[in-house]
Amino acid sequence: MDAVKAAVSLHTEFGIKDELCSNPGRVDVFDLLDRNNIPCLFQPLDGLLGAYINSPYPGVLISTKRPKLSIQRFTAAHELGHAVLEHQSSLDNEAVIARSPFDCNLSGDEQEIAANVFAVELLMPKWLIVAHMKKQSWQSSDFNNPSVVYQLSLRMGVSYSATCHTLLKYKAISADKHHALINTKPKSIKEKLSGKYVPENWRGDFWYLTEQDTGLSVHASIEDTLIVSLSESASSGYQWFLENADQNVDIVEDWRETFSSNSIGGVINRKLAIKPKKCGYISIEFNEYRPWLTDADPIESVELGCMISDPERRGLSDMMRANSLAAA
Repeated sequence: MDAVKAAVSLHTEFGIKDELCSNPGRVDVFDLLDRNNIPCLFQPLDGLLGAYINSPYPGVLISTKRPKLSIQRFTAAHELGHAVLEHQSSLDNEAVIARSPFDCNLSGDEQEIAANVFAVELLMPKWLIVAHMKKQSWQSSDFNNPSVVYQLSLRMGVSYSATCHTLLKYKAISADKHHALINTKPKSIKEKLSGKYVPENWRGDFWYLTEQDTGLSVHASIEDTLIVSLSESASSGYQWFLENADQNVDIVEDWRETFSSNSIGGVINRKLAIKPKKCGYISIEFNEYRPWLTDADPIESVELGCMISDPERRGLSDMMRANSLAAA
């Protein structure tokens, strides 16, 4: 079966396109493995990112030695491709998975190339990028900004570099702009997004969330930081308040920025750096109101649903573990 058609078939069969076009997020590859009855185990594999075993029945191994979840997700999509395309067993190292999906001059094992084509189409289809653009009111020209590309990568659950390569593949950016984006280090992007907050280290990702993200399901790591930027009518006495989340998150920085040095009064940007305290589902709600009128309805509300996780640990994936417990 053609790799692209195989990925499109899964999007259609499981209603993924309809769901994510109405509520943009990421393709849950671990759920797809489970729904296709393909066991997925996480193990500390030396020299490998993953493996596909086709006998006596299909199964997938993912390494825990590269704990970045975006890498584990792409590896899982690659191995799912082997299974769906009925390939032979495969031991996949970084050279196979991390570099070859976007190497136009690649020659070699056709089944590895096909599995990578499948993974790209599964996790980063053009329609999903368009759905995120509509949600965020992004234009194609916004992809010249590394911060926008970085935020797109987080929302799709893939790496920054893979997103850059995919935008070039879809001709959303030029070759020159692709070169400039690839040479922009994610740490420098994080430093610009972090504002007044300086973390202990820069390992985690930085989500930049605004009113455009209300209703969004954020799939973040316990190491990540949420930078929430909200327009605040401060001159009229209105303030944003974080409601009922004290046990789940910490506000590690809180500051305000004016839109322009020439602005007097009016609307400013309220920014909060938020760190999750624990893994699991967290609902975060912001309401804007005058603090002396607590009984009045807020003039604006922003709600975020956050699924906070660690990189998948040894054993079954979190999705398969949860489904197994539910079925017990």
